[in-house]
Amino acid sequence: MQSCGTILGVIRLRSEGATIPECEKRFNIGSGTTQTILKRFAEFGKSLNELEEMESSAVENLFYPPMERKHRKIPEPDFDGLFESVQASGKKVTKSKIWEEYHQREPNGYCRSQMLEYYNRYLFKRFGPGDLTMGVNRIPGERIYIDYCGDKGYIHIRELSQAPDDYTEQQEIHIFLTACGYSGKLYAEAALDEKQEQFNSATARALAFYGAVPRYLVPDNLRTGVTENTRDSVIINASYQDLEAYYNTIVLPPPYRKPRGKAVAERYVQVIQRKVIEKIEAQYVFKDLDEVNEIVREIIEKENANTPKGYKQSHNELFELYDLPAMKPLTEACFISCDYSYCASVPNNYHVHYDGHFYSVPNQFYKAEVIIKATQEEVILCDINNREITRHKRCYIPTMHYITKPEHMPANHRFFHEVNQRDSTYYLNWAEEIGSNMKQLIFTILKSAKHDEQMYISCNGILHMCEGIPKGICEEAAADCVRNRNCVYSGFRKNLSDQLSMRKQVSITASLPDVEEVWGKDYYE
Repeated sequence: MQSCGTILGVIRLRSEGATIPECEKRFNIGSGTTQTILKRFAEFGKSLNELEEMESSAVENLFYPPMERKHRKIPEPDFDGLFESVQASGKKVTKSKIWEEYHQREPNGYCRSQMLEYYNRYLFKRFGPGDLTMGVNRIPGERIYIDYCGDKGYIHIRELSQAPDDYTEQQEIHIFLTACGYSGKLYAEAALDEKQEQFNSATARALAFYGAVPRYLVPDNLRTGVTENTRDSVIINASYQDLEAYYNTIVLPPPYRKPRGKAVAERYVQVIQRKVIEKIEAQYVFKDLDEVNEIVREIIEKENANTPKGYKQSHNELFELYDLPAMKPLTEACFISCDYSYCASVPNNYHVHYDGHFYSVPNQFYKAEVIIKATQEEVILCDINNREITRHKRCYIPTMHYITKPEHMPANHRFFHEVNQRDSTYYLNWAEEIGSNMKQLIFTILKSAKHDEQMYISCNGILHMCEGIPKGICEEAAADCVRNRNCVYSGFRKNLSDQLSMRKQVSITASLPDVEEVWGKDYYE
């Protein structure tokens, strides 16, 4: 079974012209899974917009009905014991020997191919990959690899120090790096952390440096880029999904637990971290972070001017000749990174907390997971699949505040909200639209209490009672209340009921025909 995000993502990419292999790479799924999703999408006859409006669980159950997901429970093989018993035999370990040993222990267990796949995963986890490498034909303009240098530098930056002349106070420096897959042209910058906002902003600056956008962005398996990347699923960080959509590119994680899947970045990471960190630690004292990045830019310029082994042109020349023409043009505006937050479960007041305030979501999202994105002007709330639920204008009031949209409330909450949002003037103006007697009735009710607010519910009830009833009837009922000094909710309700009954009786009497004689029971004696 695939998640809603994977299902919708495959359909969206395919509708935008992506090939099936590209869909498989983007979501790390097989050909059969991709074909199944597209086939069922065609059979259902629903549009992509209709699927996006459905609940995530409904989409998953539509494409993968619960009856299809029942599996036979098979105990997990004892791979440690299996491996030791095979090794103890003193013979060469073959796949047939492994299968025979397992089948003797579990006659009703996994089939041969599935068991051997699990055994290979066990060996990979225990002993790691082999030393074989594969030659790859890299396509110009297709990929930009993104990574952080593993080693960190320790220097003193006066601008960040509470005691600028105390050189024992150190700041940790992280090196962000990108490399074009074909030309190997580099971009790097120094940062104080590897947090989400810095990672997104650095990616945007890297694309601005290249002046173009590749078909794929391939970040390392960082939590800031890829939330989860296993053999079975890939989950792109919500904020990185926004960057992906903004630049109309595809975030493609490297192979699971295979550093050589991004060998271009790994090779330059070692070169840059050695040269940059050695140089900045040698100088040690800097005015600010910009001064550190000046050194980083100098080193990057020299590296890009070098000619890689096996080529006649430098990295810069290769980029201009091959990568740049094959890449998409960069948008004029730079990507603005939001501040992201996560709510694991919407509380029963259907408001989520951000920056000291509470913002509403539709009450149907009670107990759901919500992603919060905040800009300077707005707070945008999305579901777990990064689909927008609602947005609010960001609140900067110093004290805690609830920001609520009436349409997010259940009906009973909405009623009391409307009552509390109105004042005496509102009810008097509403009553005046019906007539002068109704206005006098509402005015008398408001003044019958020590505070007007105490009578808002009565006024609201009386005026709502008049909806759909001719104004003349309401005016007569109100006039009776004022005349008899019975200006209360129950008195008006009784008078209105009497007026309606009387009008109904008059209407019935007026509709009876006039007759000359009426024959009674005496006529037939």
